[in-house]
This record gives sequence, structure tokens and C-alpha cells, in this order.
Amino acid sequence: MRDDKIGARLNKSRKLMALEVEFPLSQRRTFTMNKEHNFPQNMKETLINNLVRQAPPGEFINVFNDIRFLVKDDKIMHEQAAEAWALHNKDYFTPMVKDGLEVLLSRHNDLGNSRFFDPDQKVAFHYCHLTGEIKDPQLYPIEMNEDELWRMAFNESLSEYVKRNFSAGNCSVYRKPGRGKNIFVACIEGHQFNPSSFWNGLWKSEWMFDLTPPVTKAMGNIMVQVHYYENGNIHLTAAKSVEETLFLNNEIEASKDFTELVESADREFQTALMEEFKILSDQTLKELRRQLPVTRANLDWNKILAPQILKTETA
Repeated sequence: MRDDKIGARLNKSRKLMALEVEFPLSQRRTFTMNKEHNFPQNMKETLINNLVRQAPPGEFINVFNDIRFLVKDDKIMHEQAAEAWALHNKDYFTPMVKDGLEVLLSRHNDLGNSRFFDPDQKVAFHYCHLTGEIKDPQLYPIEMNEDELWRMAFNESLSEYVKRNFSAGNCSVYRKPGRGKNIFVACIEGHQFNPSSFWNGLWKSEWMFDLTPPVTKAMGNIMVQVHYYENGNIHLTAAKSVEETLFLNNEIEASKDFTELVESADREFQTALMEEFKILSDQTLKELRRQLPVTRANLDWNKILAPQILKTETA
């Protein structure tokens, strides 16, 4: 470990939470990828791509602008950022609420060439990841059959749950064709972006199950990611996988049971997360600090600093 940098990665024993802490350097050397450094084109592209893909939720534009300042090459930045921003939006289920559409951007409704579809409004559209603009909206034909009625029931029930429990949350349920069966995918995202207080956070979950009555297996992945960056750089990531049995008697009962299943898993995950965060705050983070005696007495800094000030003035 270098002397001018203090870093620590903490992995909890339950493998629920990972924390990465980086303290600011006393002196930082900055550089730019200009002609003086003679970076090969392919190396520039690799560096830019790797850096922008690490952008935390809600901070892609900030990371983009910082790298743009270093690279000083707008052409290559826009070429590399377009693809990376598309992956960023799909990985974090970025909500797209505009022009009467309300859908999450994900790999499940990606039609290719930056086109996505909204299964509820049955509209396909082109989305520019760099500007956030929607272009060329067109009707997207979805057959109104029994499977679609099931999807709509699941979407309605899950939407009510998200509205009750997330102050800034969104969800989408997609139906994907499989081998002789339909696969349902439910995506949830809830975010809190607070750059004025130097932190951003995202809660997202993805659930998948086959529509194979009378019973199926629902498999879910829940993830929380938080970034705090005032006078330091702290990344917190927590994740959990869930597998539960889901009965498919009819669409109304099944959608209700599925929502209760999601709510139970979320609550259990949140409780475990708060317990581990308390341990992290009370024990682990304190171990990173320099151990000092606790005197419970005020220090007279004027008295302590007076001799040093006097020496300075005399010199």
C-alpha cells in the first residue's frame, strides 16, 4: 500500500455487505491525456470505457465531465460514452417518465439500436442516452391474450406496492417468450439522489419466474448501492438472492401473492442491512480511526499552540 494513500475494503462475514473506503490524499497529482503523454488510441478508449462504467447511480454525467476534462477529446468521449451510458441506464433500471410513457430502461425491453418498448402503453421509442430525448414513438403490437392479462395483473399489484413503500420508486413487469412458455420479469428501482449533501443511493431488484401453472419458482436479486463523497469516498454495496415458491391459481391471487413475497423479501433484507450497518458503524469504521485515549476533557488549544506560535514569531 502506498504511503500517500489509505484504503480499506471491508467484506462482512455474511457476504451481505461490501464497503470500500478511500480517504483523500494530502496532495494529489493531476494529469490530462493530452498529446504530451502520447497515449495510444486504443488505450484511451479502454481507460475511458472502464472509468465511465464505474460511475455510481445518479452520477454518470459527473464522471463523464471529469473524464472529459482529463481527456480533452470530445470526439472519443462521445463515442465511448454513448455505449457506456446505455449499459449504465439498463444496469440500474433508469426510469424513463416522459411524454406519457412511464417505464424502466432495461435489457428486458431493449429492442436494439437504442430502441425500447413500454409494455403498458404498447409503444416503442428511440431513446438517446446522451441527451435523454425520446424520438420516433411508434405503436408496439402486443397480443391481448391470457398471458398478457397475467402480466397486467402482476404489474398493477406490484405498482401499488412500490407507490406505498418507495418515495421515488418505479417498476415494470415484462413478458418474454421462452421455450414453450412465457417468462415474467419484474424490475423495481427506488432512488434517492442528494448531491447537495454529497450522497446518492439506489435500491433495485429483479425477479424472474416461468408462467407454468399451478406452481413455479420465483427467483429474485436485491441490491442496494450507496455512494458518499464528502471529504472522502465511501461506496457501500449490499446484495441478496432469493428463491421462493409461487402458486399460480389465477392472475388475481397469484399477483397478490407475488407482491407479498417481494415485500417480505425486501423487509427481511432491509432489517439485515440495518443490523449489519449498525455493526459497521459501531465497530468496523472505528477500527479505521487512529486510537486515541478518551479523557472526556476539553483541550485548551490556545495553551497548546502558544509555544509554537511564539517560536514562529521569534524566528
